Amino acid sequence: LTHKNMIIQIEDYRGNDLCSFSIDNIRGYDIKDFKDCNYADMDEDENGDLYIRVQLEKEDLTLYSN
Repeated sequence: LTHKNMIIQIEDYRGNDLCSFSIDNIRGYDIKDFKDCNYADMDEDENGDLYIRVQLEKEDLTLYSN
């Protein structure tokens, strides 16, 4: 299954969204060789567009706000 435009959402170890970017013409199996992160899930936004969530594996990479 190929998606014309796929958003990649990056989140920290605790699930907080950090950043996102989009890629044209991506297939789910094109995303591989993760290092210090993993495929969290695929979801659909309010516009019906699919996006992939990638989560950091190391808790010490979590951003903290004061």
